[in-house]
Amino acid sequence: SLQESYNIRTDLTYTEPLGNNFYIQASYNYSYIKSVSDKQTYDLLNGGVMDYNYSNKIVNLSSEHRIGVNALYQNDKYHAQIGLSAMPNYTYNSTTSFDASTGMYAPKEYSDNRWNFSPQVMFFGEPNDKLNFRFFYRGTSSQPSTSQLMPVPDNSNPLSIRFGNPNLTPYFSHNINSDIRFSDREKYTSFNIRINGGFTQNPIVNTMWVGSNGVEYNMPFNGPMSANAGVNMFASIPFGKSDFSMSARLGANWSSRSSYVGTNIDMSTYDKDGFYKFMEEFYQNFNNPTYYDQHIAKNTTNTLSSNGNLRLIYRGKAIEASHQGS
Repeated sequence: SLQESYNIRTDLTYTEPLGNNFYIQASYNYSYIKSVSDKQTYDLLNGGVMDYNYSNKIVNLSSEHRIGVNALYQNDKYHAQIGLSAMPNYTYNSTTSFDASTGMYAPKEYSDNRWNFSPQVMFFGEPNDKLNFRFFYRGTSSQPSTSQLMPVPDNSNPLSIRFGNPNLTPYFSHNINSDIRFSDREKYTSFNIRINGGFTQNPIVNTMWVGSNGVEYNMPFNGPMSANAGVNMFASIPFGKSDFSMSARLGANWSSRSSYVGTNIDMSTYDKDGFYKFMEEFYQNFNNPTYYDQHIAKNTTNTLSSNGNLRLIYRGKAIEASHQGS
């Protein structure tokens, strides 16, 4: 197989002061990506002839403009920024493969023009030498990868065949990160707390099913919302004016993810007429609530983890010792 990729990117930024510590900033970014995959598969069990069902040429183009505007405020103690980026995006995909019904190579093409948006908020503060805090929010719209969109079977493992899905749509992620830090060097006291979280709308999730021939099939789909959250804390506190101090760490993280599992999915169309006919039929059934309830099950995994550590420290003039437990 032959793989080629081309990438062009440009970045421009302009900042205009408005007075009284206020600024406005405009930015423009452009990116262009072209990738070509020419896959030729041969059947060694039949004299090394080309296997047309698994041979194809794929051309993928992606062009994105990012137009951003930010309002900023900045002084010696505080920095704030709020902005929005608009991203018109063009995607083109052409897959040339053998059409068994006509006996000829035929290109399958699709193109998509879409506007995506990415808001962001940032705030930094340092009111004194001991305390500082930060807050970030960013919303990001993302495109499916070329491999996820590639509408041909990957038979590198005959017992686990993967399909791309050209019907995937972009997904939108919201992410928040913040932390507060306090440090008193004179008293050897410090405290830090970090909070993060986010959720993704229309995420790309995996769908897996086993055919009547015992082969496992996998295909990506846009699925239900996924989410995550976490908090981590650290503190170091001395015991009065003694040589003893204590440090403690405590954290907890949670995430929720979903996937689909198919049961009793008829693969005869795929075996007889190929991928595109199967996909057409599959999507008609997939959007049928009765068929969906009988053949598609949603698996949701919720994960919760925690960690903790307590350490007692003695720092004398000639010796240092510690003891910890988790």
